[in-house]
Formats: sequence, structure tokens, C-alpha cells
Amino acid sequence: VQEGEGPGPDPDPEPGDNFVRGDANSDGAINLTDGVIPLLFLFSGGAAPACMDAADTNDTGAVEITDAIIIFSWLFTGGVAPAVPSPQSPGYYPAACGPYATKDGLGCETLAPTCGLSRPGSSRPPGFVTGPKAELFQTAGGDFPSMR
Repeated sequence: VQEGEGPGPDPDPEPGDNFVRGDANSDGAINLTDGVIPLLFLFSGGAAPACMDAADTNDTGAVEITDAIIIFSWLFTGGVAPAVPSPQSPGYYPAACGPYATKDGLGCETLAPTCGLSRPGSSRPPGFVTGPKAELFQTAGGDFPSMR
């Protein structure tokens, strides 16, 4: 298997791919589900978050129980927001999206549609899917549709 091939998310996404920390399911909003997904993944054998880097809310390079606590605290008690790129509000706007600054190997299997195109000239559309799910979304022309 050559580098970049095989199952799973990109080990480190393309430089400039945009995301928002805390949006674990990459649906364009941060809510209760984004705190529950990491807990199910860690303790109940649940599926991995759609964007592991976004689920790593404190940017430690690992998804931990602390990441869920940060989301719940931020949503319900006015606690500290997730690490940069940080959302300004639970229903964030594209301006809150930012690039991956830390090389930690977590990556994203799905990029949030809210973050739009990854960077000028990128061929990755909003909602781009990588890894084993990519084949499910590939159209006859080889394009990846938006996940909106």
C-alpha cells in the first residue's frame, strides 16, 4: 500500500483544509451530539467522529473524555470555547473555519459543508469525504457531491 492509500481518514489532511473544533460530526453546527459522539466512540464502541481533529476540542492530538466536557461546558455553562479554529457560536459561520495547524495524525473523514472549499484552487468541495466512505459518494463522473 502506498502512502495516502488504504482505509481511514487522511492521516493529516491537505494543508489548508478548513474545519472548526468541536463539530465532531461535521454537520456545520455544534450541539449536544458533538459532545456525545466522542463519548460513544471512547466508551461504547461507537463509530469514530466524522472529523477526529474537530472532536479533539483541546488539540492534544487525541480524542479524550476532556473533549466532550469542553463541548458540554461551552454549550451549557459558558465555559471555554474549543481550541483554534474556534467557533464563535454553536451555529458557526464560514469565517470561524480555519486550517489544520497541528500535525497530529487525526485528520477528518468528512469536512463540514459550512467551511466551504478548503482553500483557493482546492479540488475538495464542501462535505468532501475521504477514506472508505469515499467510494459510496463518488458519482459516475468521479466528483464528490456536497454533503448538504
